[in-house]
Amino acid sequence: MCLNGRHGGGKSSGGQDRRHEKFSAIERRCLEITDRLVAGLRDRGFAIVSSRRPGEWSAIVAATHPDRAPNELARQLHERGIVAAHRAGRLRISPHFYNTPDEIDRLLEAL
Repeated sequence: MCLNGRHGGGKSSGGQDRRHEKFSAIERRCLEITDRLVAGLRDRGFAIVSSRRPGEWSAIVAATHPDRAPNELARQLHERGIVAAHRAGRLRISPHFYNTPDEIDRLLEAL
């Protein structure tokens, strides 16, 4: 996928504006869904390691728990059909715009 507008032969600035609006909507959706995840993790005693500051956040959420090993948490989620990973001593969860609030809640309940 080419995002710079150079592929496809002379896209108009109107086409670029529409692409920008779509990417902005995806970015907003990713922020909403990760905010829900982060709030739920914090409610369950997790510390969020990944930055949530404007300009630094991403849809990748890295978290630690004082009493639970990340590899065990990832295994527990995997057993319930939820994809997560353990990296560098952290639980890593990467929701995207297509994930629903119900799916995030299901993940949180599985923890």
